[in-house]
Amino acid sequence: MFRKDSAYTGHGQQWDHIYASEGYRNGCAYGIHCIHKNPILDADLGKNYVFVTDYDMDFPLITHVIKEFCETYPEGEAKLVLYIFENAETVFEKIMDELEKYEDTDCRIQIIDGKHVDIKAVLDYTDAYITNRAKNNIKLVDFARRYGKKIVSGCSYPILF
Repeated sequence: MFRKDSAYTGHGQQWDHIYASEGYRNGCAYGIHCIHKNPILDADLGKNYVFVTDYDMDFPLITHVIKEFCETYPEGEAKLVLYIFENAETVFEKIMDELEKYEDTDCRIQIIDGKHVDIKAVLDYTDAYITNRAKNNIKLVDFARRYGKKIVSGCSYPILF
């Protein structure tokens, strides 16, 4: 089962318990959560990778990234942070549908709504940025390099985490 990591919205609330212990979707139940300077929950429990969701692209990489991550870290040795720039509710539902395939793993995934948390704050606390094919990818690679983060290609087969 997925660990009970939460999807942080950044304004004092979170989507609590992405998967309940029985493995079913708990929806977007909101719980109280204090705002941290570090938007990555439990960031000290292993490496943290950030990927900006790209469902709006002609050939999105998100399903590939999630698959590779869950197969590489099935015991929760690292965390994948999925950052959503736009259409958070719709993208959240798509992510949840995709994660159902991996409910028997213990991989750690956190979803962050970009409306409330700046990508620079997320990059500051991650170990690596996973690239995609989006137009803003060049800018994000530049930010990641400025912060001294590892750049990982999301187009690679397999992804070399």
